[in-house]
Amino acid sequence: MDFPAVVPLRAGGVSVVVGLAGQVPRILHWGRDLGELSADGWEALRFTSVPATLNNAVDVPPVFSLWPTESEGWLGTQAHEGHLEGTATAPHPRLTGAEHSETPGGGAKLVVRLADDVSDVDIAVTYRLDAAGVLAVDTAMTRRVGTPLKSGLRYHLAGVSAMLPLPRRAAEILDFTGKWCRERAPQRRPVTFGSYVREVRRGKPGHDSPYLLTVGTPGFGFRSGEVWAVHVAWSGNQRYVAEQLPEGAGGTHAVVLAAANCCGQARSA
Repeated sequence: MDFPAVVPLRAGGVSVVVGLAGQVPRILHWGRDLGELSADGWEALRFTSVPATLNNAVDVPPVFSLWPTESEGWLGTQAHEGHLEGTATAPHPRLTGAEHSETPGGGAKLVVRLADDVSDVDIAVTYRLDAAGVLAVDTAMTRRVGTPLKSGLRYHLAGVSAMLPLPRRAAEILDFTGKWCRERAPQRRPVTFGSYVREVRRGKPGHDSPYLLTVGTPGFGFRSGEVWAVHVAWSGNQRYVAEQLPEGAGGTHAVVLAAANCCGQARSA
């Protein structure tokens, strides 16, 4: 099945550009609007998003795709974790479909469909960019009827994360904490190597919820700077991650922003 190499979503001064070439698509850009680029311009964006091959590393550079897994050499947070009763612990997704549409009133939507034949799971990731430039990401996983060897096994899903790459200039984190008498108190810190993780296990999610995990240019404020932020639209346990590996996340991307509902018991199907 043939897919366009690049699909741009544009609205509200924001561009989200998805590269569909390869086994698993990649987010090439999420940020300020890039405008109308020529075919050569889109190809240049795709070309410069490829990570470098580092010393003392595997021959093929690890890829941060829109559904990153160990099968691509990605050693940071995984898009999903689970197993078939102790087997099929390393998913190997592949692109099976993509549907792009414009939204009435402004905005656009892209649905990317993946299949993991290791565990017989189908994955759908939906990106909705509304007229104001706000991006919503929805993920869905469906266990299909497996092969005779797998049909009697339950798939135990431990977690799913929506993940997006950020440029190297996103170097400062702002999130929130608090208690009943001082809810949503801001706190800042620099982005460093490793993972900054906030988990909320209070279920409501609670007064100490991060609310927004925001990453931006150093010293950003109400009147200056550039920011990217994520919010989990789920009234329950939540998990937020800002992560930077020494090798980055491909091309000009260095930081990964991830969010999920979390911390419950593994679900099986």
